[in-house]
Amino acid sequence: MTNTQTADLTARFHGLLGTEPDDPYWTTLRRADGLHHSVGHLLLSLWESDHDVDLSPAAEAVLLRQRARTEVYREQERRLRAAGVRFRVVKGQSIGDLYPEGMFRSQTDMDVVVDSPDGLWAAAELVRSGGMDDEVHLTLINGDTTELYVALVREAEDPFYDKPLSVEVSTALHFGDLDSVPLRSGVSDDPVVANILAVCEERFQRRFHPRDAVDLDVLSRALGPGRLGTLVERAEALRLLPELRELTDLAASVGLASPLDDLERPTPADVERERERRREARGEAAPELLFGVRLTTEPVTEASRSPQPLELEGHRVLLSPLGAFLLVTKHSVAQDQAEAALDAVRRRLRSAGDPGERVSHREGTENSA
Repeated sequence: MTNTQTADLTARFHGLLGTEPDDPYWTTLRRADGLHHSVGHLLLSLWESDHDVDLSPAAEAVLLRQRARTEVYREQERRLRAAGVRFRVVKGQSIGDLYPEGMFRSQTDMDVVVDSPDGLWAAAELVRSGGMDDEVHLTLINGDTTELYVALVREAEDPFYDKPLSVEVSTALHFGDLDSVPLRSGVSDDPVVANILAVCEERFQRRFHPRDAVDLDVLSRALGPGRLGTLVERAEALRLLPELRELTDLAASVGLASPLDDLERPTPADVERERERRREARGEAAPELLFGVRLTTEPVTEASRSPQPLELEGHRVLLSPLGAFLLVTKHSVAQDQAEAALDAVRRRLRSAGDPGERVSHREGTENSA
């Protein structure tokens, strides 16, 4: 970016932050970090692009770590593609690659969407073999359909400052608000539309922040006017019209995402109609969430795996390539319950001809999902 472009974007960013260009660096950065750590990283990259600003060694170290982090995720994506796994990456660097030169989009985690449980296990096994194996978190979501979510986690380069790295593989992208907006299957074939709607979906977990507005800006420029209709149609089908309107309004408040200025919908009436639908459905769209307490770390042999949960001696378990999981409705379980479930799993595997030695749990069975 030129100095003029950097200054323009920085001014718009100050508008989103509610700060002034002549505010001290530390107060502006504290405000940005307070909204979301990724907002602080983006601000640092804007200052880095400004030839009149010399970052401190500490600030430079932050960006260096975050760039190394995104490279870990890029390598995971390369490995998945080389293995022929069918998947889609949403958000992350699929948006970051559209950013202007000099602007850096950091990445907390990597979102991978697959089209089947078999695809999920194939992707997850490959990710784990690539070093993402400190922790494995599994959730089974029972709504109109049954979907799987697996997060493979490893410690960050600097665990004092940064969240663990996480590659999140799931068979769905749009999980709703667990209340009035249900889980919805499918991902748009148009990667730009899919990313805009994935950012909109984030609103069910948190408030929009300045980086979301920047994301929408770069995505809207990649979208072009010819696909505005597709965006609105998909937003309506996925029940995201209120979120799309809120995000476009945030971006427009500082002159970002101008290609969406011609967006005729969603109108206030469209938004109110969807909100009324949600009010009427409150509590009706909550899916059953089953959290996986990992009983074993060794993969279950293919002949003994269960594509669906099994009832074993009063315990609901899933036997998978990532090990055996006890499925529970809370994030934690008593030690004796986990050990009883593990014993039931071992008996099941022995009866199926799977030697028990192949399934060994960690010292001190994990008791949290």
